[in-house]
Amino acid sequence: GKRLHWVMPQYGSVDADSVFAASPRTTPDVDAELLALLFGAGAGTGSSSPQSLATASLRRRRFSMPRSVALVQVFAAMRAQNLAIALSRLRISVQELAEFLRTLDFGRSGLSVEDIEVLLGKMPTPEEARRVLRHASEQEKLRDIEQKIVPLCSLPDAEVRLRVAYVAMTHQSQYDRLIERVSCWQAAVAEVTSSKRLHELLRTALKVANYINHGAGGADAGAKAISIKSLPPFAAYSCGRASAMDYLCITLCDGEFLMHLASELASVPKAARDSSKALREDILGFVWSANFVQAQAPGLVARAAMRSGDHEEADGGESIARPRAATCGHGHHRANSSRSAVDDVEGLFSSVEERLGQLLEGLLREQQELGRRLEATESANVLTQRFLGDPSGLLAPEEFLGYISDFVAGLGQASLGARE
Repeated sequence: GKRLHWVMPQYGSVDADSVFAASPRTTPDVDAELLALLFGAGAGTGSSSPQSLATASLRRRRFSMPRSVALVQVFAAMRAQNLAIALSRLRISVQELAEFLRTLDFGRSGLSVEDIEVLLGKMPTPEEARRVLRHASEQEKLRDIEQKIVPLCSLPDAEVRLRVAYVAMTHQSQYDRLIERVSCWQAAVAEVTSSKRLHELLRTALKVANYINHGAGGADAGAKAISIKSLPPFAAYSCGRASAMDYLCITLCDGEFLMHLASELASVPKAARDSSKALREDILGFVWSANFVQAQAPGLVARAAMRSGDHEEADGGESIARPRAATCGHGHHRANSSRSAVDDVEGLFSSVEERLGQLLEGLLREQQELGRRLEATESANVLTQRFLGDPSGLLAPEEFLGYISDFVAGLGQASLGARE
């Protein structure tokens, strides 16, 4: 075929510092098959373009190459994606996350509550952890996300630890919010019990209702007490252009009276907007969290003391772990290393035990205070309802307080109309 004309070629040896003196092994081999297709006998006479010939050659070479080994995939596609997204949002590395969960040092996590909420439910299960750790010594066989998660797989209870950490980082704020809600109800019930203006208002409303129903002799023939449920029909009563609320505003509830009444019942409107059912459910959720930590703490403390082979049989055959003293090794260095390792284990054991103990102490104290305050509030609610004329005392606190709040608000509106 047609030859290429060289300019000053060297067919002998070349200088050692020449670019062409490189070892042949460092120079990629040419594709003889592709060159033959492009420039061999008959090249250029067919209809195939150089680009199509090159593509065909590359395709043949690709098919002839050995296929890469499939990477081990432990997590399902969607779970792997969710886990990868959650980990990518963290401000700390996976190694730091694993160390935090191992030590349970709640004050030095580098994690926000929002970070933990994103991670909850995404930690590797014990079975997933075992499958990943089978390849821990050959991590190149694992897919990227499985490689990344290896540090967390060394903790068989990573999800439990994460939930304990979440409780540790949120229980104080949850307790403060719950106490605030219970305290608001306590204050509202106490205000209703002690408000002299409210009591005067209710007694006046009873007299007005008895006059409307029985005339001038209503005091003798009429009701001696009314339920708090009677306030809505009283507020709605009108005859012509006048209403029962107008009478109260003209004779008793002037601007100063209503201002002091609102001050005496300051907590009632807010308490009436809350839900006693939701509050009890939230308190039960808090109690569940405390019970969860209490149930998991013994196992977490035991595993903090665990070293490979450091198991003893407890009563009933249960396997437990305890720190042990260093065994005699061959040489001073080995003995020192063993002693140092045991010191680390014992230090972790003590710190985890102390942190969990402090967490449990706080949780149980808060749980008891919530229970005591809620019980006292519910009891006061029943007594206050009976004091205000409802012998059953079975209304939910928000319903009971809502009647009063709506009645006082209605008086404010009626007072504006009366002034006009």
